[in-house]
Amino acid sequence: MFVTNRHGHAQRLDELHRARGRCEQRIRDFKDCGLGKLPHKAFAMNQAWAYSAMLAMNLITWSGLITAATPPPSTTSRQRWWVWEPKTLRVRMLSVAGVVVRHARRLSIRFDGAATHRELLEHGLSRLRSTA
Repeated sequence: MFVTNRHGHAQRLDELHRARGRCEQRIRDFKDCGLGKLPHKAFAMNQAWAYSAMLAMNLITWSGLITAATPPPSTTSRQRWWVWEPKTLRVRMLSVAGVVVRHARRLSIRFDGAATHRELLEHGLSRLRSTA
């Protein structure tokens, strides 16, 4: 139940209200990717910063869309990383220690075996590699 001064069918008004909430969530995620504060006084430098933040947000979004199509078999409801906020993603996935290794003329990344979300990270990277 909600109160509004807009005219229209209740179901359509509810859909509009929920869409606004998703938009506000995207703006908050965009701020978490670096647009929360502009670090420079010059417009051109802040413009470059905004483009970098936009690129980070787009990479997170597209990576989630590509890898969410086939989650790993052991995925539980709390491991649906493609719906995590950027801050949570940064803490849980992007801070995992890894080493670049050359083996059989191929470069690969080996992640810390004790990392909590190592399997999800490996699955996501293999899914991204297969689509490239």
